[in-house]
Amino acid sequence: MSEIHYQEITPIDFRDFLKTKGWEIVSDAIRDSIYLFNHPNTEKRQIMIPIDSSSPGYGESIQLAIEKLVAIHGLSNSQIIHLIHEINDDSILFRIQHPHIESKSIPFSYAISSLVGAKELLLSAASSVVQPQLNHSRLSRTEAVEYLNQTKFHHTEKGSFALRVSTPVKSIEEVSQSNHTEATTLPFVRRTNILINQSLSALVYAIRSDSLEHFTLEQKESETPIVSSNLCKAILNFYDAEEYNLTLSFNWAGSVMLSQDLSLAKDIRIERDYYSRIEDLRSEFTKIEKSKEGTFVCSVEKLMGEIGSNNQRHGEVILNLYHEDEVIKAKVYLDTEQYLIANHSHMSSDKYIKIKGILKPGKQPRKFTEISDFTLI
Repeated sequence: MSEIHYQEITPIDFRDFLKTKGWEIVSDAIRDSIYLFNHPNTEKRQIMIPIDSSSPGYGESIQLAIEKLVAIHGLSNSQIIHLIHEINDDSILFRIQHPHIESKSIPFSYAISSLVGAKELLLSAASSVVQPQLNHSRLSRTEAVEYLNQTKFHHTEKGSFALRVSTPVKSIEEVSQSNHTEATTLPFVRRTNILINQSLSALVYAIRSDSLEHFTLEQKESETPIVSSNLCKAILNFYDAEEYNLTLSFNWAGSVMLSQDLSLAKDIRIERDYYSRIEDLRSEFTKIEKSKEGTFVCSVEKLMGEIGSNNQRHGEVILNLYHEDEVIKAKVYLDTEQYLIANHSHMSSDKYIKIKGILKPGKQPRKFTEISDFTLI
């Protein structure tokens, strides 16, 4: 790594990172414009860097210090730099793995669905921090939208498809809530990520322990439920016929310490066979979901028709319906004329379809019936 990358590490961030690892600062050295740290367990181990990043040799000092940390803490160079850069951020890593094969790619439509899932998970949890309830009719609360705006998207990682998002832990002003607890002294971003961790941990445990029915009743009777239908729907966006597993890994900003009393999971794994149970919970929380009649803009995800006696294709097609701020998968049966339109849209990168009819409730892909308009736009 070139020196310029080390130069970009600020002295304050480096100092705060060392504090999270237990290193003790020597206060007297600060008067000499030096940060000097003693190892918490070994008296003769020290790390020293300039307080001023413009000092000659600052980059080399950081590089040497990080090389020492690699040897002492057993972390790689890149891991330490990553942790320093995000010392003020809470982050969540969504890792998606296929159970059978190591693929170098995933369907583009699934990648889009995963992004929507991550977005809805953050919005639903932030909304529940402000107002806990089983179902949020809209995910547009000021605090939730601001939380999303402050969140950064990072490069995916090698191997499995990985989506990582991070949010500066102190980036949002404190808000007034209906559920006043001791936890309200924590920053809003931290409370939201704690809720994501605890709600998904509780949900996964309920499924694994075959106690989902009790968990559902417990949430419905609670004045401050931790799981909402919106959170369930967000996770369901990661479902795909290819049967991907999902693991969420959490990393907490070192600048805001975690209470030892909190029970938080480092990793939460959602197996591919959990999705049907999560869909059951979502349906229970939304109660009777009504059919939606109207006009939608859609793209074609999958063609599944067959050739008929007239040597033309017809049959089932999976569509992505774009409705307000969500993407809904729908299954529709098309005649030969409509199928030609769907095929044309599927083969083009810029052709969308206007469809009018009735979208039925239920698990995605939801049924779409009574088509009265199906045209390219």
